[in-house]
Parts: sequence; C-alpha cells; structure tokens
Amino acid sequence: MDLQGVYSCRMTSESPDTGVRDAAERPDHSTGSPAPATAWTRRVRVVLVRPEHPGNIGAAARAMKNMGFSALHLVAPRCGHLTPEALAMAYGARDVLDGARVHAAPAEAVADARWVVGLSMPRPGRSASERLAEAAPGIARHARAHDVALVFGSEISGLSNDDLAACHQIVAIPTDPAQPSLNLAQAVLLACYELARAEPPPAGFDPAPPLAAAAELDGLHRHLADTLRAIDFLRPPHDRHLLRDFRAMITRARLDPREVRILRGILRQTLWALQHSEPPPDSS
Repeated sequence: MDLQGVYSCRMTSESPDTGVRDAAERPDHSTGSPAPATAWTRRVRVVLVRPEHPGNIGAAARAMKNMGFSALHLVAPRCGHLTPEALAMAYGARDVLDGARVHAAPAEAVADARWVVGLSMPRPGRSASERLAEAAPGIARHARAHDVALVFGSEISGLSNDDLAACHQIVAIPTDPAQPSLNLAQAVLLACYELARAEPPPAGFDPAPPLAAAAELDGLHRHLADTLRAIDFLRPPHDRHLLRDFRAMITRARLDPREVRILRGILRQTLWALQHSEPPPDSS
C-alpha cells in the first residue's frame, strides 16, 4: 500500500483534541479568518487525489493551517469535504475547507503549477524517491519562485503510476518497515512541517529557473502521443506503458516554456510532413 495513500484511514477520538465528537462540541472560530501564510507558502498547494474519508480531509486541512499553508485542492473526492465529520476534524481550519477547490482529474489540479511533487512509498518498478527531509529545501526553493503542488494519493491505493509519471519529483516519508502506513493527514502534516522549517535562501539568492507549467507539459505529451501514433510507433499492448514512460521523461526534464515550444514545433512539422509531399512552409 502506498505511503501517502493507505496512510491509513479512519480518524479516532484518541485524545480530546483530535476526537470527532469532542471537536464537534467546541466552536470553530476560524470561519472567515484567513490562514496565516507568507508569500511563498501561498504558492504551495496540497492536492489530495481521490480521498475516501471526510475526517481525513478535515484533519489534513488542520495540519496545513498548523504549518501556515492554506491552498487545498481535492481531486475526484469520494466524500464531501464540508460534512460534519470533516468540519469537526478541521477544528480551527474551517477557512481552509471553505476555500478548497475540487477538480475532476489530477491534471486540472496542477495545471498551472511549475513544480509537482508526488508523495509515495518506494515500490519496485518505480523511479527512485527522495527522502522528505532532504528534498524539502529544494521544494521550498521552487515555491519561492513559482507555484508548487504536493500531491497525495487516496487512503486505499495511493498514487497510481500514471499519477507519479506527471510529477517532477517523487518524495517518500521514511517509516518503520513494521508499520510503514501513515494516515493521510499525518503525511500532510509531516510534508508541510518539513517545508515550513526549510532554511530560507540567503539574501540575493539565485531563484529557481522558470519552468513550463504542468498544463504545457501535458500538451507536449499529448502532441508527442499523436505524432508517435501517426508514425505507427505506438502499438498495443505496450502503448500505454510507453506513453507513461514518455510522460515521466518529459516531466523530469525540467523544461522551460521556450523548450516546450521548440519541441512542439518539431512535432508539428513532423505531422505536417507525414501529410504532404512538398517541403513544409517556412514557419520562422
């Protein structure tokens, strides 16, 4: 099971501060009060892909606000995020839930992000993951220059291989092999904590270079897929796996917008040449 996914699930009232029943009995004064955040933390969004339980969504919102983050995105949630259970578990972070954005697919949730980080347990056949503590300073550096998405999978199955192929970086939270599964909200709390404690860059630091947005990379991937089909390179049953590998290569190449335009220009001319015998027009 996936680290951030099976991040096992049901919330219990183990203490007065975390119990659904006890939290529901206390007034939540957060309604209408924005979560405190610096400029760079506002550029970090937490994306929960196919979350199963409203209590986990609420607890994740509270964990985010504990660490100064406020942008919550939900992808195809299997439950409501404003239910009594979610609101009780989000004690003090009602504003984070109220501001949550809901998307049909992961690509929508990260479309304008320029650095996408997938939280996932290492598995055979997957790209090597980095340890969260070591990866956090670099992620925070990206967030000081452009929008960053931290993507967590569902409690049942975590992030799929296709989800991870669209991530620039795969990060794991080390746990004891005897009990590797974290609750979803615990994983969100640890990720946000490590980012919040990352050392700020020195004065005059060189910001992260401009990167293509996830939507631009998605367009390049679809353009490449169309071209490969046109030249009969993609054939069942291996076409899906090849496309996933190509998506992973494109995402982790750290392309900037100009490089994406150049590559798409090559693909466009290739498709044109397949349909015409005369030389292509000068597109300069």
